[in-house]
Amino acid sequence: GFGEVETGASVHGLTLDVTGAILSQMVDAEKCMVRQVEGVEKYVLTPVGREQGQAALIEELQLVEAQEVIQAAYNNFLRLNPEMLQLCTDWQVIDDGSGEQKLNDHSDSAYDSEILDRLAVLDQRITEVLGPSAEVLSRFDNYPPRFTLALEKVLSGDLDWLTKPIMPSYHTVWFELHEDLLATLGIDRASEGSVCGATLGSMTARFGRVIPAMVTPFSEDGALDVDASVTLAKWLVDQGSEGLVITGTTGEGPAVTDEEDWELWRAVAEAVTVPVIAGTTTNDTAHSVLQTRKAEELGCDAILAVTPYYNRPSQAGVYAHFEAVASATGLPVVLYDIPVRTGRKIETTTMMQLAHQVSNIVAVKDAAGNPGETAKVIRDAPEGFEVYSGDDALTLPLLAVGAVGVVSVAAHWSAPEHVAMMNAWDSGDAAEARRINALLLESFDYETGDAAPNPVPTKAMLRTLGLPVGEPRLPMGPTPEGLEDMARDVYARLKA
Repeated sequence: GFGEVETGASVHGLTLDVTGAILSQMVDAEKCMVRQVEGVEKYVLTPVGREQGQAALIEELQLVEAQEVIQAAYNNFLRLNPEMLQLCTDWQVIDDGSGEQKLNDHSDSAYDSEILDRLAVLDQRITEVLGPSAEVLSRFDNYPPRFTLALEKVLSGDLDWLTKPIMPSYHTVWFELHEDLLATLGIDRASEGSVCGATLGSMTARFGRVIPAMVTPFSEDGALDVDASVTLAKWLVDQGSEGLVITGTTGEGPAVTDEEDWELWRAVAEAVTVPVIAGTTTNDTAHSVLQTRKAEELGCDAILAVTPYYNRPSQAGVYAHFEAVASATGLPVVLYDIPVRTGRKIETTTMMQLAHQVSNIVAVKDAAGNPGETAKVIRDAPEGFEVYSGDDALTLPLLAVGAVGVVSVAAHWSAPEHVAMMNAWDSGDAAEARRINALLLESFDYETGDAAPNPVPTKAMLRTLGLPVGEPRLPMGPTPEGLEDMARDVYARLKA
């Protein structure tokens, strides 16, 4: 039950700062969810008699609208720490007529049930306390499993997940949830900190520093294998990947149908809590616009937009194509500059026009092979525009001129090493970063070649690791004889 006590008083491990109206839990010296609530001038707790407590609970829950926010926050940390579930019905002190007050012994099941029913109602508002704004959440109305997955990690006390490096992405349940949680825990996202001994690392790359360009698994008969795709996506995240690109070139995007794209986007976006970047574009602008809208509808976090290939448009056409794609979505757009495949480079002047004039074009995956020109892009780009290496072998050189991460092929099997290299670079240990890069060079050589172009070697490697990804579709296959043996040797030397 609720009553009044002095500001700052403690009741069974609960404290209340009336001035800031912050409800917090102090159990086992751990901080749990708290949230600033404005407009509440007075709100204090104390044990009272059973009948008084029951009446006060029902009455005071309705004092002000902000009360529901407080209660939803309270309900959340009940779920985070099971010990608090007991305390929720132990707050009341029972006067049994003997003049002695006792804690609730739970003999009145109706009373306990009423409290729990009330908490169940309040639980419906938990997204208002911990989740993204209604505007952002509305983008994911059809896909609550993704939000539920993120929420379950938090409510289960998965502090390793909570305190791993968080990369901001626009319009994502994943990031908005994290942002709110960090704020409620009093952690500045822009700085390093710790919660219960877990360290918060660098958070400069909005989509993550190590982002595999995920292969697309197929079954033995060549059909899209959605279950295997989900398994692979989760495995890559478990290995340390901080984001995923799907249906790009490595994902055999040109050989995957629109309907298969949709299945894959939906399944992967629901399965993981890292940013999911969908390759949605082709050399047909109208088709690219439709696919981009669909990727946003299905819960992806960002768009990877490649330069129109084969038809070799002018720079004015390149600009108009990317502008049309970006205008079709509220998601952030990552340009993909890979002239060796497309036959047309995004010239630096064109890229800078797009970066300065189209607000949701926020990054480029740079596979142009010219770090000197990339340095000019970084110099001239607006604040917040990011460069990701699109070529594993050039990642360290591009980090040296200001890139923030890599969209990688080799990270399928070397994510831990990539993360270690990034950590070394971010901490100023260039020698260690060079050492790890040297260790990765054999993997970079292995990942593609004339006899076995990407993604043929990656799929061979993943099969040797027990992941059922199948063979590439034509025209990329078949797998050359001996490639899986080579994969085993490369992996063994990397991990030695």
